Amino acid sequence: MSYTFYSSLHFISLLGLSLILGALWGLYTNKNDSKKLLSILLSIHGLILFFILLAGFGLIAKTNLNWSLWIYIKLILWVILGFLPLIIKKSGQKLSHSSLLHSLVLLFIFLLFLIAVLSVKLRF
Repeated sequence: MSYTFYSSLHFISLLGLSLILGALWGLYTNKNDSKKLLSILLSIHGLILFFILLAGFGLIAKTNLNWSLWIYIKLILWVILGFLPLIIKKSGQKLSHSSLLHSLVLLFIFLLFLIAVLSVKLRF
C-alpha cells in the first residue's frame, strides 16, 4: 500500500474517532440507557483505534522511521484515546452538560487534528 493510503486512513480514522467520542459524550451526558447503542459505539471506537494503529505502523514502515520519541508519544496518546470513553463516562455522570467539559473535549479533538496534520506535513 502507498504512503498516501496510510496517511489518508490515519487522518480519516482520527476524524471518525472524534465523531465517535462526541457521540459517546452525548450519550453519557444525556443519561440515555440504550445498552445496544452504547455497545455499537464502543465497538466502532475499538475498530477505529485499530485502524489508527494500523495506519500509523504502515506510515512508519513506508517512511523507514526509527523508533523516535515522537512515535512513543503517539503510542501514549493512542492508549489515552483507548481509555477516553471511560473518562467521558465518569465525568459525564458528575458534570452533565458542563460547558467546561465540552470545551476540554473540543480542545482535545482539535489538538488531535493538529498533531495529525503536522505529522502528515512534516512526515514524523
